[in-house]
Amino acid sequence: MKISIKLLSMHDYLKMTIDTESNSVVLNSAPVKTDANALASKICRLASSWEKKYSNSSVLDGESFEVIIENNGKEYKFEGKNSYPNNFGDFLELLREVKNGNM
Repeated sequence: MKISIKLLSMHDYLKMTIDTESNSVVLNSAPVKTDANALASKICRLASSWEKKYSNSSVLDGESFEVIIENNGKEYKFEGKNSYPNNFGDFLELLREVKNGNM
């Protein structure tokens, strides 16, 4: 399984790739020591209830996200602009844990 994550805001940019076959996680071009399988499993659990697209057109400048999960030859893409799934805060917290070396 491969997962690609991009988060863009006015203050930050995050790009993460997770490859469970090679057990690798790369955050903003730097390798991260964490269990890729456990991380992928948590992300898939969170994303299982997501819609494909979230949008709030009334905000001109803001934040966007894109999560692409490739598994068994299928691609699942989720994206949003200034609108997010209900559990997006949990998703961001998980990414913070990885970024801070706590996962």
